Amino acid sequence: MAFAEDPAPPIEPELGELHRRYATWLARMVRRGGKADAEDVVQETFIRASAYGAEELLRHPRALLLKIARSVVLNTARDASRKKRDPTGYSPEVWESADQYQNAGDVREDPAVADALRQAKARIALTRKKEGLPFSVTMTALVGLVVAGVVIGTAILTPPAAQRYQTAVGEQRRVTLPDGSSMDLDTASVVDVRFSRGERLVRLISGQAMFDVVHRPDRPFRVEADDLQVRDIGTVFDVRRDEGHAVVTVVSGEVRVDAGAGRAPWTLSAGQQLGSGSVSGPRSVDVAAFTRWTNGRVEFDDVPLAAAVREMNRYAPHPLLLEGPAVGQLHVSGAFDTSDLKGFVKALTAVYGVEVKPAADGQLVISASPSTRA
Repeated sequence: MAFAEDPAPPIEPELGELHRRYATWLARMVRRGGKADAEDVVQETFIRASAYGAEELLRHPRALLLKIARSVVLNTARDASRKKRDPTGYSPEVWESADQYQNAGDVREDPAVADALRQAKARIALTRKKEGLPFSVTMTALVGLVVAGVVIGTAILTPPAAQRYQTAVGEQRRVTLPDGSSMDLDTASVVDVRFSRGERLVRLISGQAMFDVVHRPDRPFRVEADDLQVRDIGTVFDVRRDEGHAVVTVVSGEVRVDAGAGRAPWTLSAGQQLGSGSVSGPRSVDVAAFTRWTNGRVEFDDVPLAAAVREMNRYAPHPLLLEGPAVGQLHVSGAFDTSDLKGFVKALTAVYGVEVKPAADGQLVISASPSTRA
């Protein structure tokens, strides 16, 4: 089964060109705001910009980058306020110097900036009431800094929204993440991705995913699944979650795994696997067989037919049914194409002598043959 390719979200080459063209300009705009660490703000702005659609970003790049920078600085100010530091740090002269940008061409006319202005105006009364900001932070100055992308306040903003990726039954999908890491999603999988300045967090809600991570010690890459928390140490690894249980398998490199229940974390190397709630620690596995799904195949080595059918059904829009417990206890081996349910059934009848018949709703029912029952 070939993976459906997702473009880098949303436009990695174009985003690089925008960074080359606008990063210095944006840093200069941010520095006009006072004490903001311009380079950090610019870096975070472009990280967040990658979550926007190409059409919106390329139509009004300056306006959108300014709007995102405003959000970054507000978050920074919020953190400073929580630590009882000065939430503004901006002199009246600085506030006034930003007014000139109100007439900055497409920035002034862009709907994104107009929306930011409306939001800023709506926050003024609430911000003064809740945070006790000095009256010298005037409406005019605030509006100027919104357009400059460096509004400073203490309004509590929610973290960057998670980006959800998911696949339908039988679908596989490859996603390139904003940092260059890649994620292969197996059938019927749901993943939430949330990148911030401090970390890259992925939550596997259901299904299975393979991660090829660009290692960044300053921005850890974490995957959460059930009670399992996996932290990359420069690696390729697989995480699967189903029926209230999660398991991580390391393909190359190492990961740090917290398996929950208050146990000490484990460090896993290539060829090792660990399940959530494990008390015995990691075990060695055949990584090639376990990750064959990335090539559209599954492999069984002397497993109960019930388990093999359950695995094949993950990819089937019309699942196979087993009639009676006896047939499910038969042991089977072999490698099968996940998209070829008929081929799987044909092999079962030919090699293991089971019987297959259609049910009233069209599903196929597998039962033991008279000779097998005997």
